[in-house]
Amino acid sequence: MTKKALLIQTAFIGDAILSTALLSSISELGYTCDVLVRSGNEVFFENHSDCRKVLIWNKKGFTNKYKSLFRLSNIIRSEHYDTVINLQRFAATGLLTAFSGAKAKVGFMQNPLSFAFTHKTKHTVKLNFHECNRNVELLQLLHPEAKFKAPNLCLSQALMESVEVYQTKPYVCIFPGSVWFSKRLSSDKWLELITKLPQDLTVYFLGAPNEFDLCQGIIDQVESKSNLKNLCGKLSLMQSAALGKSAEMNYCNDSSPVHFLTAVNAKVSAFFLSTSPLFGFYPLSDVSYLQEVANLKCKPCGMVGKAECPETHFNCNYQLSPKTHL
Repeated sequence: MTKKALLIQTAFIGDAILSTALLSSISELGYTCDVLVRSGNEVFFENHSDCRKVLIWNKKGFTNKYKSLFRLSNIIRSEHYDTVINLQRFAATGLLTAFSGAKAKVGFMQNPLSFAFTHKTKHTVKLNFHECNRNVELLQLLHPEAKFKAPNLCLSQALMESVEVYQTKPYVCIFPGSVWFSKRLSSDKWLELITKLPQDLTVYFLGAPNEFDLCQGIIDQVESKSNLKNLCGKLSLMQSAALGKSAEMNYCNDSSPVHFLTAVNAKVSAFFLSTSPLFGFYPLSDVSYLQEVANLKCKPCGMVGKAECPETHFNCNYQLSPKTHL
């Protein structure tokens, strides 16, 4: 009988995409695998060849969050999983794991419910050690032969066809947004990059609907802008990945585009301002580049971004000269 596994990753977009690597490692070992993700991230798994079923946790609102949690607990127990692997270090998913009824319950020691896990290891940040390596170490507690994989998204034919209208000429994609100020390359630096790009390339600006004005503000400062197109809010994240897959190059900050572009093996040039690729969230595409200012005493100022530069000068941005890598 085929063994069944459940992979739990209820964090945000980038983490969910990175977990597709572990999903493939689990599947390669002969498991039928389901995943549990937060509402909104199911799109990365619904057509994935290594995923049988997607369980969704609606975390919006206190009442909905815990009603959904108890409903999921009943579903998980009814599935009789052989193995549950929990990538989260919080109590709620610890409860789901502890009471799953699975023979093997695998997770990180930092989870408050880890005393109920059968296999556990400490989550540590080793420099220049990718997050996908950290994740597969959990599986290796149970299966030492488990292999490292790169994240992967399955793009349907219909999805690829939906972006063909934008692919009549060679193009590059720019993803200028980030939740955090200290991760976001400034508009003048994006303008500097644009001036270095060949004029015969179409330049697509991509991002969430709330990043439309950011992109338009950059475009409006370019004198000759006929080849610049603002697609923010017009394409879904999966469509953005599909468009990026065939781009001459994709430019982005240290944010979720790094991961969904990696997951389709797109060409990536990523800017690491206040953070560092040494923390393990660098692109894994066959063609990828890292852009950062070396030897700043204040860099990195943390693993995640900040709302402002703690030193006020933001030299990790202003001392950077963007390269096209074309």
